Amino acid sequence: MKYRLLTKHKDWEYESEYRFILYNRKPGNDTVERIDLKGIYLGLNCEEETKQRIKSMAEQRKDNVKIYSLNLSDNEYQMQYQPY
Repeated sequence: MKYRLLTKHKDWEYESEYRFILYNRKPGNDTVERIDLKGIYLGLNCEEETKQRIKSMAEQRKDNVKIYSLNLSDNEYQMQYQPY
């Protein structure tokens, strides 16, 4: 499972993406303050509770990181990122 989560196809290497996997975390102990973030993209199946938690953490940062949520288009067979 770890291999699947951390592997990215060569066609997408232009994205310069970083992936964070947090597991067995204690409440209130989540921090990504030391990383210079420009944007956070929340996947299609990301639960609302997780989105709110990530948004709360991002709002505490000093760099005003932008958050986007993936949604399915109503009119076309495609996905769109919209500000969250």
